[in-house]
Amino acid sequence: MFAGELDHYRNCCLVDTARAIAAAASAQGAPFELVTYPDTDHDFIFPGRQYNAAATSDSWQRARAKLAQYLDH
Repeated sequence: MFAGELDHYRNCCLVDTARAIAAAASAQGAPFELVTYPDTDHDFIFPGRQYNAAATSDSWQRARAKLAQYLDH
């Protein structure tokens, strides 16, 4: 899960909520990876006011690596 630490969009994507989900998954032994981006808001991958080039690049690299890990047996 990728989360912007400044995300307050409709109070649904708060970083504290993401951290609680990660903690709950960890407590159950479920695989879950949380990556947070400081100074980053909601929709950071789309061109516009919230766009964050560094977070976008990092999140796409991580997503591609994870997909390759599971799809390129």
